[in-house]
Amino acid sequence: MSEIRINLNERVKVKLTDLGKEIYYHQFDDFNRKLGRVVLEPSFPKVDEEGYSSFQLWHFIEIYGTHFDVTKPNVINPLEFVYEDGEEG
Repeated sequence: MSEIRINLNERVKVKLTDLGKEIYYHQFDDFNRKLGRVVLEPSFPKVDEEGYSSFQLWHFIEIYGTHFDVTKPNVINPLEFVYEDGEEG
C-alpha cells in the first residue's frame, strides 16, 4: 500500500450540492449577527465549467466539517475530493 500525503493547505475541488452552496452562502451569518452589521458579505461559491468549486482543504473542513454525518444530507456529490498535484501524467 502506498501513502498519499496531502497538506491541509493544498487545493481540492468538490461538486457542491444545493445544500452545500447554501451553507457556503450563510457561513458568515453568525459573525455578522454578533457584530450587529454586515462586515463580511455573503456570496455563493465560484463554480468552474465542470461544476467544481475549489477550496484549500482546511477551509473546506472549517465550513463543512460539522455537516458530515451518516444522518445528514450530503453537501457534496459525488462524495469525493479531486486533488490536482500539478504533475502532468
